[in-house]
Amino acid sequence: MYGSKVLPESLGSYEPESHNNNPPRLAADLVNEAKANLAVRDGFASFYYHPSHPYHPVEPLKETVEGILALGYIFVSPERLL
Repeated sequence: MYGSKVLPESLGSYEPESHNNNPPRLAADLVNEAKANLAVRDGFASFYYHPSHPYHPVEPLKETVEGILALGYIFVSPERLL
């Protein structure tokens, strides 16, 4: 868009509490979305996790990454995709 590269968050973001009229999105929700994305040929699973947010401990990030890896996904650098 406008000469920029955009990497979509196909799984959304981790949000342990409701925000802007959206329900909470926990690690299990992100993993379940990644599982559903397996039905798409050449699909991908990307999500956003705000590491410096004071209410977001590292444990849900670990749970999300481990759950997505267990589904058979591999993580790659965004630079590799561009």
